[in-house]
Parts: sequence; structure tokens; C-alpha cells
Amino acid sequence: MGVITTHGPPEDDVEGVIPGSSANQPKVRSYATAWLYLFDWYPSHYSPMERKMLRKLDSVLLTFGCLAFLVKKLDTSNLHNAYVSGMKEDLHLYGNQYSLFHTFYDLGYLLCQIPCILIVSRPSFATFFIPTMEVCWALITFGQAAVKSVDQVYGCRFALGVLETPVSSGLFFIFASWYRPSELFKRAGVWYTSFALGGIFSGQLQAAAYRHLNGVNGIAGWRWLYILDGCISLPIAILGFALFPGLPAAKKPWWMTKDEHEMARKRVKDAGIKQSRPSIFSKVLLKRVFTKWHFYLAVLLYTFYLSSVYPTSQMGLYLKSEAGKSGHHGHNGTATNGTSTNGTHPHHGTNATHALNATLNATVSHHHHWTVQQINQIPTGVQAVSAVALLISTSLCMVYPVWVIVTVVQFIVLFAVIVLRVWKVPLTLHFFAYFLLGFTSCLPPIIIPWVNILMKDNAEARAVTTGAMIMFGSAVSSFYPITVFPVLQAPRWKRGYTVTIIFVSMVWILFMVGTYLNKRDIRRSEALKARDEERTDDEVSSMELAGMDEKGENSKVQFVHIEEKEMD
Repeated sequence: MGVITTHGPPEDDVEGVIPGSSANQPKVRSYATAWLYLFDWYPSHYSPMERKMLRKLDSVLLTFGCLAFLVKKLDTSNLHNAYVSGMKEDLHLYGNQYSLFHTFYDLGYLLCQIPCILIVSRPSFATFFIPTMEVCWALITFGQAAVKSVDQVYGCRFALGVLETPVSSGLFFIFASWYRPSELFKRAGVWYTSFALGGIFSGQLQAAAYRHLNGVNGIAGWRWLYILDGCISLPIAILGFALFPGLPAAKKPWWMTKDEHEMARKRVKDAGIKQSRPSIFSKVLLKRVFTKWHFYLAVLLYTFYLSSVYPTSQMGLYLKSEAGKSGHHGHNGTATNGTSTNGTHPHHGTNATHALNATLNATVSHHHHWTVQQINQIPTGVQAVSAVALLISTSLCMVYPVWVIVTVVQFIVLFAVIVLRVWKVPLTLHFFAYFLLGFTSCLPPIIIPWVNILMKDNAEARAVTTGAMIMFGSAVSSFYPITVFPVLQAPRWKRGYTVTIIFVSMVWILFMVGTYLNKRDIRRSEALKARDEERTDDEVSSMELAGMDEKGENSKVQFVHIEEKEMD
């Protein structure tokens, strides 16, 4: 192992002998064994000290990021679960209020996108900014349990949209500041997987809250759900004040040694990852962003993507609608055919496995009699598919061509949306289509790193483009569901599924166009480099010839002088 300089340099300059992984190259795997990369988190060609530092970073930064992201999905999913579990009836939500809840959330998220990224990019603020926003998130979540009117729900949703931005956008910036590009895809996949797991946990939590707490102390089960959410969110936020490291350019976190911190900063510096500059905006930055194709394609691509994922979380509305048609579903979760006395059909249990059995039984008998618990539990299968698909796809992006992974994912999603557009299909295929929509979550941890790789020549341009992608995408998706997926037409949105088919196709087309343009730029750059090298070689040859001629003339002059001297 090399020696680490213990007397460190100033914050903006890391020198000294820092052991890394440059001495050895990673093992080359064939496509047939590429899946082994799933388990290669700490490569053997890294030095022992680097592996130890990376484990610490994963244990603290990645774990905190995953927990913070999980509670975001927990709350956003619980809005849907609360809506189908009594919130609609208690607050008299019989119009398009459900769609407006998402709109107000997206507006808050949209307005604070760029300001939040700018704050997080400041080393002196990042360490405390995100934990503080997490505490505010927990308090607003508690407040949702006490709402009495739809206007109060609108206010809470807007505030939560503002407070999500530091985690959903800011944490990716921080991850990209600590991890090498070769490490980032996999960590981003795990991070987004936690978001999907939050959806699974949400359905189970709502089912448990409704079954055990509904009516306790005169509080409805859906209100208890938000109380439980707050109890989960607040400890995680407080933990952030003790553990969250902020940016590498900030002060050393207490759980890292000085040598490890210097190594972490040296690693990203060697990988070409630039730290924050005093001045962010400049003419060079604006020219890089707005005079090349990357910005426009990335923004358009991500806007189509965000507008294509709305059906993914709407399986509960389908179950509630079908149960209502069959006359077997009551507000209190009790089957109304007189055969159940405990809020569950006598042939079905209350856990997720029994809920799935209920699905299979309904497939055979064509009777749709799902209870409140089952309506909350069955859609968690979508999140389960999402978690597995996301983890695998992002890991394989480091081995297989990214366009291959995106193509497979988009064609799976396209098949699922087409099935829902047809609608009149066997129940098993209907459920299968909803579960396949879980593949939509694979794209964010692929698209955003891909864009960062395309624009690796300018760190500020990457930040501006990433913020613009999320901002414009959120702006469109904030009003898009109201016009294309009105809740009064749920769950059979003919127009919505038709538009979604177009949008899913456009995501794939734009990604392939971006891949082609990037390869074209690489070819042009290599050709230009080759011409420059050839020109340089010609110039060197000319200079050498000129030097030889000059040397020959000098020798001739010297010879003449010698002859003249001898004659004298």
C-alpha cells in the first residue's frame, strides 16, 4: 500500500501519494458472464484502503440517501392508498381533486428545482441543508393526518413537493460528487430501488393501519397512516444531522479518517469530477448548453418519460372500480355479500400472499371482490417488479451497451400499455400488464447518468441540463394527468393509454437518436484529432528538415572559414 500524506493541503488542492486503483486494471468479462458485475461492489483491483473507504461511504451516504428516498415514495404512495381507503369519502373528493393533489405536489417540486440544486452545490450548506429539509418533511407529513378540507391537502402537497427536491435532485448531485462514473450507475440503481421499496412498504403499512388502527381514538385508518409516516421520517431526518457528509470539498465527516477523506477527494479529482466553482454562470457555460444538441434532446427525452409513467401507480383505482361494480366492496373494507365478519373475504387472508391468492381466485371465478386491505396490498407487486428490474438493469448498464438495456425496458413497457389500451383481456393478462409497468422506473438512473456522460466536458453544463430536465419534465407532468387521465374516467383511460403509447415510443426514439449523435460526435472528434496529429507530424518533419538544412549551411560556412584561415 502506498503512503498517504497526513499533513493535508488546502481544501481545494489534494496532493500527495494517495493509493488508488490505477496500478491494476479491472477484470475483463465477456457478455456471457457480465451478470457477475451485480455482485462486484468493491473490485479487487482497488487498494485495501480504497475498498474500506468505499464501504464506509456506502454504509453512510448511500444508506441515508436510500432511507430518505424511501420515505418520499412512502408518502406519495400513501396519498393513493389513503384515497382508496376512506379519504375520498371523508373529504368528499368526487371531482378531479385527486389529480390536482399531484399537480400541486409537482408545482412545488418544479419551482424549487434549480434553487435547491444551487444550494446543495455549496459545500458550506449541503451538510445541513438536506437534513433540515427532512425534518420539515416529517412535520408536514404529520400535518396531513389532521387535514379537514381539500384546500388543506393542496397546501400540504405543495409544501411536500418543495421539500422533496433536496433529496430527489440534490442527492444525485452529491452521489456524483463522491463516486467515480464507473461506480455511479450501480449506486443510482440501488438508490432508486429504495424508492420502489417505499411503494411496497406503503401498501402493507396502509393495510395494517386500516386493519388494526381504523377508528382507534376516533381517528380514521388513512389518518393513522400519515401519523405512522411521520414517525418513520423524523428519526431518519435527525440521523442525517449526525451522519450526512455533504460534499467532498466540505469539512471531513467524523466517521472518516483524514487519510480516507483525502483519498475520496483525490479519487474524484482523478476521475475528472470538478468541485463547485465560486461563479456558476458564464458565457462559456451558456454557449456549451444552448449551442449543442445535448441540452435540447435531454430535456425533451425526460419530459416524454415523466409524462409516460402516470399509469404505473394507478392499479389501485382499477381494483377499487372493479370491486365497486361487483357490489362486494364496502367503505369499511367488509365484503357485502354477507359471508365475512372480519373485513376480509372468508377464503382470503389479510397478508400479501393471501391477497395474491384472491387475485387468482377472481381470475377463475370472474368475481372481483377485493377488500380495502387487498386493494392496498395487490399493487405492491408493481413496486416489487420495479425494484428487481431497476437493480438488474442499472448494474448491467456498466457491461452491456446502454441502448440495449433501454430498448428491452421500453418494449416491455410498450407491451403493457398496449394491453391496457385494449382493456378487454383476461384478468390474468390485465394484472400482468400492470405489474410490467414497474419497468418504467428503470430509466431515471440510466438516463440521468447517460446525459452526464455525454456532457462530461463541462460540469456546470451537466448540472444545468439535469436541472432543466427535471424542471421541464415536472412542469408538463403537473398538468398532463388532468387533461389526459381525468379521474372521472378512471380506470379505463382510452385517450390516456393511446397518448402513453406514443410517449413511450418517443422516449426510445429520442434515446436512439442521442446514441447516434454521440457516436457521430466521437467519430468526428477522432477524425479531427487524427488530422491534427498528422498536421503536427508534418510540421515536425518540416522543422527537422529546416533544421538539417540550417545545420548544413552552418557547416559549409564553417568549412569556408577554415579554408580561408589555412590560406592565410
